[in-house]
Amino acid sequence: MGFGSLFSFKRLQEELIVVLDIGSASIGGALVLFSSAAHPTVIYTVRREMKFKEKVDFKNLVLSMEETLDLVLLDIQKEGLAHARVSGKMFSAPEKAYCVLGAPWYASQVRVIKESRETLFRVNQNSLSEILAREVNSFKDSESERYLHEGILRGDIDLIEKETLSVKLNGYEVQKPYDRLTRRMEMLLYLSLAPREILETVREKIGRLFHLENIEFHSLSLASWSTVRDIWEKEKDFLFVDVGGEMTEVLLVRHGVPQGTISFPLGKNFFVRKIAHRLRTTSHEATSLLTLYLLEKGSEEVTQQITDVLENIKKEWQGGFVAALREISEGLYLPPRVFLTAHSVFEPLFSQSIQNTIMSTDDISAESFSVLSINYGTLSQYVYIGGNLQKDPFLLLFSLFAHKMHILKNAA
Repeated sequence: MGFGSLFSFKRLQEELIVVLDIGSASIGGALVLFSSAAHPTVIYTVRREMKFKEKVDFKNLVLSMEETLDLVLLDIQKEGLAHARVSGKMFSAPEKAYCVLGAPWYASQVRVIKESRETLFRVNQNSLSEILAREVNSFKDSESERYLHEGILRGDIDLIEKETLSVKLNGYEVQKPYDRLTRRMEMLLYLSLAPREILETVREKIGRLFHLENIEFHSLSLASWSTVRDIWEKEKDFLFVDVGGEMTEVLLVRHGVPQGTISFPLGKNFFVRKIAHRLRTTSHEATSLLTLYLLEKGSEEVTQQITDVLENIKKEWQGGFVAALREISEGLYLPPRVFLTAHSVFEPLFSQSIQNTIMSTDDISAESFSVLSINYGTLSQYVYIGGNLQKDPFLLLFSLFAHKMHILKNAA
């Protein structure tokens, strides 16, 4: 598949790379140094929130994403490159950009492809290419309708990832299936795509400021799975849950490979909107009150206010999470481990909500269940970052992924 471990390679030449995390409610950017060191070095980070909307309208979300991306890229160009020079790195511009898209900017699917015949047939590149092309077209057709419904699609949708996760011949997994004879073939395929207009907008904005044409797109699900698998290599079965501003994404991994992905439109901002509505206040004030509550720094009055409304809001989020788990698990036992990414202040809230959901829902079962938050503490030994920089866990995670992909492509 071409996804070796991030600890298996070395680089000799220093290169400055832009890593972007384009989420549903914020955009983060980092300047990362790839070199002969075993791990990448993050030398600058920035994150900006998109404009908060009382109601989520997809067209306005696109406009907000574009405006926020401009601000992040301008910050990297002015402050980031200056910071690199102060650090003794005399780069005039980055050499490549890796963009990780979160929901709703991409759609993904894990597809199981089965081919069975009464007589032996030979697996070759042409036959596999035909099967893959058929699956890609089928996936594009199904997702085109959804994007048309959202009203943001002016053109086509483009495939951004097509990864063969596993191939089995006659029931046995093989690494090199070409030129083998079999009666039964089964492939596990990960596909992700995005509206062409979104990809072209991001390319244009990066290209205009940095004069870069070397821009690569990846999905949050695949980037997260690949990096978590490398770091926690003994964990073969797990859930990955990312709670963003507007969306929550869930990835199910069994036997070391993704089995399914799903997202639902309830994230951090859902809590803010509900609190603002029930306390009859502004979203800004609701965010402040909730933050103080979660940091246990609020007054007795604030604590009581938030406590009174938060329980029902958590139940609504948990309802969306339960529905996602039921669909993705198909009635099977859930893995015992969950990896969570969320805004640091919200980590305990969502960790406890996930724990309560799985352990209290009758038809969703897991044994020896635990949640591990992915943050600077869990990633610090794998990526270097300056002490005065924001320890953004999303940018650290995606910098590790970009580092590996960069090395793999240069070694090919």
